[in-house]
Amino acid sequence: MGWSDIGAAAALALGLAFAGCDGYPRDANGTLGQVRAGQRSLRVGWSPAEPWVRAEGGAGDGGPAGVEPDLVRAWAASVGARVEWVPGGEAQLVRALQRNAVDVAIAGFSDDAPWGGKTGRTQPYLKAEAVVGAAPGAAVPRDWSGVEIRHDRRRPDLAAAIRGIGAVPVPADPGGMAPLAAAYAAELAALGLAPAGKALTTERRVIATAPAENALTLALDRFLLPRGEEIGRRLAAEARR
Repeated sequence: MGWSDIGAAAALALGLAFAGCDGYPRDANGTLGQVRAGQRSLRVGWSPAEPWVRAEGGAGDGGPAGVEPDLVRAWAASVGARVEWVPGGEAQLVRALQRNAVDVAIAGFSDDAPWGGKTGRTQPYLKAEAVVGAAPGAAVPRDWSGVEIRHDRRRPDLAAAIRGIGAVPVPADPGGMAPLAAAYAAELAALGLAPAGKALTTERRVIATAPAENALTLALDRFLLPRGEEIGRRLAAEARR
């Protein structure tokens, strides 16, 4: 079950209150202090999951592109940390976190991921709502059964959400989303669509961290949570790509 907005906010507020106490919160392995001091790189595991993480088009540092890599780069720059990118499958990343072989992992994770208790994670930094959008003048049906709904061909997860309402998913390029398409609500305007009044899924996005690296996780939370609008704009930019 996903965390509620109230629960997430309360947890962060409690963490910030304790952050004023001497030596709290602590990292079990001292990660935040080490990367801030330049003693080693921040090891970031990643796996492709568009639009959150994509393999091509990174910043020339050997890493991926997309919403989450850009967030990690910005946070690392804010604390003076070097980033070492470590590619792998999702299950590999979870095991690497458990072994402290990576410090952070990004793969479009949601807060209800089945591995939730095996690693650390940030508070949900974004509530991403997948919805149906309609092009100007498009007829919006009352019954979605058998209706063709387009989706970005790079995002197979949207196909499952479309099938969940009885509709038929049609893979398409970003410029071919008319007349009806599934996308995140923050992406609709960038795709030339308006809300069609049909919700598909709601996902609470998180970044995974190594277990018990509490100072690192809280530092990420403090960076991410005030940036909801900025992240929404970045998501829209990915939709236009």
